[in-house]
This record gives sequence, C-alpha cells and structure tokens, in this order.
Amino acid sequence: MAGLENVNPFQPLGKRKMREWVQINLPRVEDYRAYAGVFEESIRYLISLQAGSSADC
Repeated sequence: MAGLENVNPFQPLGKRKMREWVQINLPRVEDYRAYAGVFEESIRYLISLQAGSSADC
C-alpha cells in the first residue's frame, strides 16, 4: 500500500509513525468500499493478536 496517494503511515496525535498501520484518506465515503479487503484483513489481524494474548492469561 506504500506509495498510494491516499495512504499514509498512521501517526496518532502527532506521535511517532506506526509502520504496521496506515491511514487511508479518501474524499468520498463511497470510495472506502474499494478498501474493504484491507479492512477485513486488519480485523482478522487484530483478532489473532487478541487470541494470542488471551493464551498468556
């Protein structure tokens, strides 16, 4: 996704850039549909992290 015009490294509240995350900025809400696969993959990744951390409890 690097190099796409509307995709930037995620930088929350001016803190350091997070290389694992990106921020997608699009002018129209409808345009986000093209990134549905990216959002779904992100959700699967977060669920896998949560599953891994619950095993540590």
